[in-house]
Amino acid sequence: CSNPCFRNSNPEAWAVAKEDGATSDDYKSLETCAHNIRGVATSYGYPAISRLCGSLCALLADTQPGENDALINLHVEACSAAFGSI
Repeated sequence: CSNPCFRNSNPEAWAVAKEDGATSDDYKSLETCAHNIRGVATSYGYPAISRLCGSLCALLADTQPGENDALINLHVEACSAAFGSI
């Protein structure tokens, strides 16, 4: 997740986390990506992505692997859509 590219960080981390056999560490990696993007997105002119990633962080804080997949996917897709619409 050290890649600052908004388009790839969350989707790539989510692709790993949603696989069968994903671990809490995989979900933590996604949460870390979302946290990092949330922190810098507004500075790069993406306040909507910052808000979406903040919401994703809150969701992931209480999520175990295999839970809330549809909601997580919607957050990740919304971030990609927000980035692509600018």
